[in-house]
Amino acid sequence: MDVGNLVGVALGAVLAVGTGLATELWKLHQARRAAARLVWLELKIAHGVLLAAIALERWPPELPYSDEAWEVHKEQLALGWSASKFHDLQRLYFTLGHLFRQSPAQLANPVLYWKMFERLNGTLLSLGKIAGLDRVTLHRINMPPLDQIKRVRTQAESIEMAPYGKEQLKDDTIARTVNSFPPELRDSAKEALAKARSSQQDSGIFLKP
Repeated sequence: MDVGNLVGVALGAVLAVGTGLATELWKLHQARRAAARLVWLELKIAHGVLLAAIALERWPPELPYSDEAWEVHKEQLALGWSASKFHDLQRLYFTLGHLFRQSPAQLANPVLYWKMFERLNGTLLSLGKIAGLDRVTLHRINMPPLDQIKRVRTQAESIEMAPYGKEQLKDDTIARTVNSFPPELRDSAKEALAKARSSQQDSGIFLKP
């Protein structure tokens, strides 16, 4: 085999290895992004509960919490974060788990958990960037925590002051939910939601004076 052929074979091998490596790196990036999105969604629920509780200074009757996404995908997140950031996220999950698994009646005033909310908010912003979330979503999280509190209080006050505000809010929510179904399923979904609404008590959790 002459020198030209050897060079061609060598270059072909290098290109093949490079292409394979690039593909694996792309797959790793996509897996990490998907993991970040799932963990972000999980933490966003806790963020919403804690935000509303602090803003209105009362806990809901139940504290929804899950760490399933974290347990399944934490190894993927660990590959892309520094050790300190990963440990911070791990400690945050531990603290949230301890808080949200307690009975609300046993908890202190939500305002005392302000520092935890700040940590959670900062973590959501970091995860959101890794997850590749859109700018609008990131902007909401990037809003100073105190401004988020003020916004929730303003929204709650406007609903309380508006005639039939709660009912209108429910109607709008049901309409958006129904529209998310395929057209052929919307009538069935609307009927099912109406039955569920009539059979459940109104918790009014963050709207009661």
